[in-house]
Amino acid sequence: MQLKRSLAQALKYTAPVAAGYLSLGAAYGIFIASLGLDPIYGVLMSVFVYAGSLQFAAAYLLKEAASLLEAALLALAINFRHIFYAISMAPIYKGLPFRLYLIFGLTDETYALLSSGCPEGAEMRYYAIFVTLLNHIYWIVGTLIGIWLAFALPFVKSASGIEYAMSALFVTLLSSQWAGSSKSSRISCIIGLIGSIAATVLVSGNMFVPAALAIIAASLAVFTLKEGEEAQ
Repeated sequence: MQLKRSLAQALKYTAPVAAGYLSLGAAYGIFIASLGLDPIYGVLMSVFVYAGSLQFAAAYLLKEAASLLEAALLALAINFRHIFYAISMAPIYKGLPFRLYLIFGLTDETYALLSSGCPEGAEMRYYAIFVTLLNHIYWIVGTLIGIWLAFALPFVKSASGIEYAMSALFVTLLSSQWAGSSKSSRISCIIGLIGSIAATVLVSGNMFVPAALAIIAASLAVFTLKEGEEAQ
């Protein structure tokens, strides 16, 4: 009974994610085809990498035959935030089955759902795996849809701007969270925006992401310390 209720709740709460992942996954599949890469690379990355924005960047690395070191540094820079996700989720994942898969499948959206707790009638050991698995499936299916569209409708493959789909998602998420967020959360968003602009001015090329992360992390650390002193 708890298994079915957990699945029902997971389906309910991942429905908005499904809408986003199917469309973004399709954009990724089209993007892979537009670069002239073998579609199998896109499918394999969605199954075994499953990293959203990193997959868009990784497609370029595949096309340019980048080195493993370049790929590793880019992955670390883009997905550095997942280290903190994993730390905060450790108490929730403790004792749950399939922990390795739960850690692997911890995307931004999955983290948002699971960190909010377990819905009434569901059990976390089932709910966590269902949410993670369903979101993963949505992304894979979206990728397959995109690849199919690219080859079934040739004009789709030549469409420009498809690589900005992930950026559009983050802008949408930011705008929706801004309305109900606290003052400190809004300040954090502003720091992120200013830090990104500063990194754009100061550096160029592949150093943008590490520079932006460094500026934002340092600024947030100063802001947090100052806020803590004022609270005392």
